[in-house]
Amino acid sequence: MKPKVLFVRFAKLSVAIIAVCLLIVCIVCIVKQMDAPRGRENGQTQKLICCVLDKFDELQGITELKNEPQRIVSVLETQSDSLSINKALVTLLNTNSYTSFRSLAGFNLSNGVFRDGWGTPLLFALTNSVTNSGLIPLLTHRPFVVWSAGPNLINEYGSGDDVVVTGR
Repeated sequence: MKPKVLFVRFAKLSVAIIAVCLLIVCIVCIVKQMDAPRGRENGQTQKLICCVLDKFDELQGITELKNEPQRIVSVLETQSDSLSINKALVTLLNTNSYTSFRSLAGFNLSNGVFRDGWGTPLLFALTNSVTNSGLIPLLTHRPFVVWSAGPNLINEYGSGDDVVVTGR
């Protein structure tokens, strides 16, 4: 074979290899971008979770409402699923004159439900439920735990890309 023919074949092969490598790099970048938690939505969700927890704690700290936390717990215990607990908490916190929802003004509360930065309802579970043993790291002094399914919108019970707030 002539050197010129070999050079042309080598050049074509090199171009093909480079094109495949660039395609792989582009695919990897797109996948990473899709999997990466979105900073703004993640931050909004963490703030909302903290705000819900703070509002509940406010009720527990008001001496005039010494029976209010027990009333809320008894109402929550009648709820059987996450969405029902979510709606009950919105109603209970929103109708109590001692707590102000002004601090929740920038959050998504459509249809009477707390929603995360991705528009999906926040997830709630009662802490006394045996079925929620996977949530042990989230358990607190409150009668409920709260978390978000995160950017993939799949409830992974506080793991995976779920947004959780611990230590509160």
